[in-house]
Amino acid sequence: MANYIPDEKVSQVRNRADIVDIISEVVRLKKTGKNYLGLCPFHTEKTPSFTVSPDKQIFHCFGCGEGGDVFSFLMKYGNGAFPDAVRQVARRYGIDLPARALTPEQKKRLSQREEMAKVNQRAMAFYSHSLKNKTIGVKALSYLRDRGITDETIEAFDIGFAPDGWRHLGDHLKKAGVAAGIVQSAGLIVQNKRQNGYYDRFRNRIIFPIFDLGDRVVGFGGRVIGADEPKYLNSPETAIYNKRRILYGLNRTRPACRRSGVIHIVEGYFDLITLYQHGIENTAATLGTALTEDHLRLIKAYAERAVLVFDADQAGMKAALRGSGLFLKAGIDARVLVLPDGQDPDSFVRESGAPAFEAAVKKAPGIVEFIIDAAIHRYGKSVEGKVRVISELEPMFATIDDPVARSLYIRLLSERIEVDERAIREKMTRASVPVDRRDRREPFAEPGLKGDRGVSRAFKLEKLIVAMLLQYPEMIPDVEKSGIIDRFSDLELQALGRSVIENRHGSGVDISDLMEKSDKPELKKTIAALAIGRDDGWSRKGCLQLIEQYQKISDPDRRQIIAKIKAAEAAGDHETVARLLQLQQARGQRQKT
Repeated sequence: MANYIPDEKVSQVRNRADIVDIISEVVRLKKTGKNYLGLCPFHTEKTPSFTVSPDKQIFHCFGCGEGGDVFSFLMKYGNGAFPDAVRQVARRYGIDLPARALTPEQKKRLSQREEMAKVNQRAMAFYSHSLKNKTIGVKALSYLRDRGITDETIEAFDIGFAPDGWRHLGDHLKKAGVAAGIVQSAGLIVQNKRQNGYYDRFRNRIIFPIFDLGDRVVGFGGRVIGADEPKYLNSPETAIYNKRRILYGLNRTRPACRRSGVIHIVEGYFDLITLYQHGIENTAATLGTALTEDHLRLIKAYAERAVLVFDADQAGMKAALRGSGLFLKAGIDARVLVLPDGQDPDSFVRESGAPAFEAAVKKAPGIVEFIIDAAIHRYGKSVEGKVRVISELEPMFATIDDPVARSLYIRLLSERIEVDERAIREKMTRASVPVDRRDRREPFAEPGLKGDRGVSRAFKLEKLIVAMLLQYPEMIPDVEKSGIIDRFSDLELQALGRSVIENRHGSGVDISDLMEKSDKPELKKTIAALAIGRDDGWSRKGCLQLIEQYQKISDPDRRQIIAKIKAAEAAGDHETVARLLQLQQARGQRQKT
């Protein structure tokens, strides 16, 4: 029971939470009717099917079937346990929870992470003080001035300086009583070859603290002053720093990304800082690594479009191609800006200004156009080159599931390499792979319900009836009086319908509470899917018609009569057909009364 949280505390946290507020931190949501829509963070999609209901405090993706309440989302997104999700929300809203009992190993890991964050904070203060020191930092400050960096920007990004020497930071932290082991674990010092001492990792370098989205210092980057190698040096990965999951500067620039809907992705610290200083604040930088799926999840959370900005050298082109393919696969709208030879975003903006950069962005080609032109540049337009271009682009075209977009891109390729469009289309059609149709499922095709019931009319109506109970609880008395729940052919839907009726309070149903009473994750998804409201709403008249419709098809006597009518028609027994039709009509009138 180490992670036990009292039920009343769980309810308090759930009632205080705003699911839209929490999910919008990682998913870009737009209000559509009474709900919010966004691109699902749990699968790749181009058309938003991820729906969040602020009224019911639940979410559901009509593409992949994921759904639940605020705790379900945090558990799925962060791969955590239920108590962790509750505590995360509680901290956000300032709700005190019982002290958490941890195992010795958990205590050790948690303590180490907290100590790393603290020692990084101390190191950042040391580097900042060193830069401002009129003796130690004069050379570094002069270097920053030469690159046009202002005092305001230095403060905004907490830029510092690691003095030239072997043990400046190490000795400073030692005097402060910080154990060498934790400083080494944070990647700030390195053990010497004799293993009898340590030396500073960063020496004679401009220092860029790296923050996570919680504004916690998790690592550092250092740019050497002078001709030493490597030019740039980053912290090693630690328990709190994973460069594949962090974009430099995003902790500061995400408000601008949200406002504009666009994020510029650059490669270097100075690239981001210079763009930011020139008013192009909606920017983030990779940390010496290729773009990853984790990076794309961050990008999708804060912008609708990405602009990949790369140098024109060979390394920059390779990085652009790698990033382009990843964005295309993820279905994210993106452009690729390759700057003129010999320039990077930092130098380009300093020399040409922000308006010139923004004009270049407007002219930047989309991902597919960029990849086509890159392939042509690589292979040329000889007969053999054209064949290789088409062959290389086949897999890319197979991932484009929009037929109109695919047709337009095929036409573009045809014009670029001067090959008959029909021939390219035929080859691309043969090479295409089946498209994942998950985004076009029926709204109630839930993975949590077993069996292939797609052909069952009764099953579809049963789902609609449960959805009606969840979305329009005013009909609960009518459904209860009709007794149709007891006739359900699907036992899971029958149990869910009964649970809705039993858990009503007044004229409503607490969806989150209903979910919490189920220990089956798949059933929670089903509840979320059925509870998300329809834009056209419900009416009492329509609900009564739904109940009547189900009564007709679920009546066993009526089914027997229909079967006898069909048999009599097949045998040509018109007298029996007439008698059975009269019987059916009489039964229908009795049911109405």
